[in-house]
Amino acid sequence: MTVDVSEYIAAAPPAQQPLLRDMDARIREAFPKATLDPKSYFPVYVLDGHWLAGFATRKKGAMFYCMDAPLLDEYADRLGKNRSGKTCVEYRATRAVPLDVLQKLVPEILARQAERYADGTGGFLAPY
Repeated sequence: MTVDVSEYIAAAPPAQQPLLRDMDARIREAFPKATLDPKSYFPVYVLDGHWLAGFATRKKGAMFYCMDAPLLDEYADRLGKNRSGKTCVEYRATRAVPLDVLQKLVPEILARQAERYADGTGGFLAPY
């Protein structure tokens, strides 16, 4: 069953909700033809059988998922310790990168990701 994005965001901690709404809007803007993965328990957008991007709420803070790990590698210095795992970016004030900087980086990452997807150079993950 596909996750209901509005319900998912409404159930998140109030402090995370504006950020989650912003991430959702930016992902939809970058990939307007993407649909929600019907098997994911948090919002993950897919296109042509590839996971593209998603977001989640966690106790430690909101998470942005860029499913193009090689692209995130290019941002390693700018993301610092806010990157966790191959595809995750933590929105957490206790990390090295201020939240306002992250909010500017995500649209840049998504724009580059959309370009890479369009020209076939992205390192996207296939679900499951």
